[in-house]
Amino acid sequence: MEQEKEQKGISKPSLIDFTVLKATKTTDFLLPLFGFTKKYYEPFLINAFIGDYDVDGFDSGRVYIAVSNLDMSTKHMRMEDGLKNLPGFVDMYDVHDGQISVYIVEIPEKFMSDYTLFLAGSYSKFSQEAQVAILKGRSEKSSMPLIFTKGEALKKYWEERSGAEIPRGAEVWPIITIEQELFYKEKFIKNT
Repeated sequence: MEQEKEQKGISKPSLIDFTVLKATKTTDFLLPLFGFTKKYYEPFLINAFIGDYDVDGFDSGRVYIAVSNLDMSTKHMRMEDGLKNLPGFVDMYDVHDGQISVYIVEIPEKFMSDYTLFLAGSYSKFSQEAQVAILKGRSEKSSMPLIFTKGEALKKYWEERSGAEIPRGAEVWPIITIEQELFYKEKFIKNT
């Protein structure tokens, strides 16, 4: 019976360490621009990135969506089909013996200016359409609305945390660090 489950892909032993995960800014700001909330990808989403360290580094205008293949349920297949059917779908590839799939998708043309603003850390300048897409399905406790409005509470939080004053009118969320927004497959190998 156990062998049968493994053959169907229902339960694969994993060499992947998912405890290293923290949502990237790409996941928070760019992934929703494809029309799905983060919940759509659960529980399969590993993270979204703006490039792949091993393949081509940073690739402007694209998002790399990494998903786990450890549970190949019907829901997983629907999610895969949804990604492959996106108008900007470019390609996909597997890493770690197929335990992770990475889908490459081009940012929709209508959000390219928002993508450029994302790279510059100018979150408050995102278009209204992008803001609506990003806020959809978020918790009421999300700090995202404060990021878009340069909220005073978030400004004070960062000032207290850093011990420095944030200039009036400045963004209240850190700019991206490209290296932290790149998929790096070696990061996920368990050290056992």
